[in-house]
Amino acid sequence: MLRIRSLAASLLIALFSAPVSAESLEQRFAAFVAWWPGTYDNGAQVRAGDTAPVPTRLHVRAVNVPAFGDHVVYAEWQALDNPDRVLRQRFYSFEIDEERAAARLNLHIFPPDPDFVGRTRGAHLDPARVANLTPADMVPLPGCDVYFTWTGEQFEGAMDKGACAFKVPGTDIDIYSWSQMRRSADTFAYLDGWFYPNGDIYQRMSDDWYVFERK
Repeated sequence: MLRIRSLAASLLIALFSAPVSAESLEQRFAAFVAWWPGTYDNGAQVRAGDTAPVPTRLHVRAVNVPAFGDHVVYAEWQALDNPDRVLRQRFYSFEIDEERAAARLNLHIFPPDPDFVGRTRGAHLDPARVANLTPADMVPLPGCDVYFTWTGEQFEGAMDKGACAFKVPGTDIDIYSWSQMRRSADTFAYLDGWFYPNGDIYQRMSDDWYVFERK
């Protein structure tokens, strides 16, 4: 079995290392989309002694929400020691960006309103809870999409620096969010932060990457 998996990985790397034609971009995109659904946690990272990331379980499920496009997943982060505590919710909708030869992740952030969370939480088990949502229900954050390209071993992505701009909630302070992401067949990792327009750090969500491994 290990030999078969190693061979499959080698073939995948060979395919993705080829020059990017329209056909190979479609194939890369299909693999990228297929890798997302599953259950993950960062328990190994926390047990290894990195105390910065919050111990978290992450559920990702493909959902049919036409208002967000053809390829959409619902993601729900839960406290690892308390599944009833929802830390964040997202829709990630995916499409090909031909100009960049990239997979584009369109970010949709669920509002943290307790009633909204109560109605939509657990959608990885019951997708009907989110089936009728539209972009108007989400927190409006234009410019926050993430662009992924194949690096030879995994997909690596980032927001366009400075594009995801907004004011610190409740203030007139201008900042921007910048997220970097990595996506392999069994691992999803990201590093988030808020920055002033000159690039100085306003707030780091963690001092290190969150690394989620498939369970």
